[in-house]
Amino acid sequence: MKFSREYLLGLGSGLILSALLLLIFPPAFTNTLADKNSSDAAASKATAVKENPPDQTSESSAQTTANAQEKTSSENAAQVKKNIVISPGTSADKIAQLLQTEGLIQKKEDFMAFVKAKKLESRFKAGSYELQTGLSLEDLVNQLIR
Repeated sequence: MKFSREYLLGLGSGLILSALLLLIFPPAFTNTLADKNSSDAAASKATAVKENPPDQTSESSAQTTANAQEKTSSENAAQVKKNIVISPGTSADKIAQLLQTEGLIQKKEDFMAFVKAKKLESRFKAGSYELQTGLSLEDLVNQLIR
């Protein structure tokens, strides 16, 4: 079957245009991860509101706020930020080893099982990351694929 020159030029132009659009507008599933994180934050705020009904006195509200700030500062003290650098072309296995060495994950095997289950082995982005210890596997992976 012969293809005309115009057909091939149109096909090539369409492929180039679609690639450019993908660079400008990333796939929709990356946005759902960010939306999930924002909805989790909204849910935690709603839980905090339920714990402090508005009919309580301002003194107990101030005490609860102070307790929450103290708890947050103690959690932040336990969570240490680590800087890691992922080079272009680094495999998921090497990334898992790096994360385990830095103390960001406990078991390399658990990380790899999670990544393989979500089919994200090739989605890791090269770059420098500042990550907190104590993150869940999902949160850790979400930061590394953005």
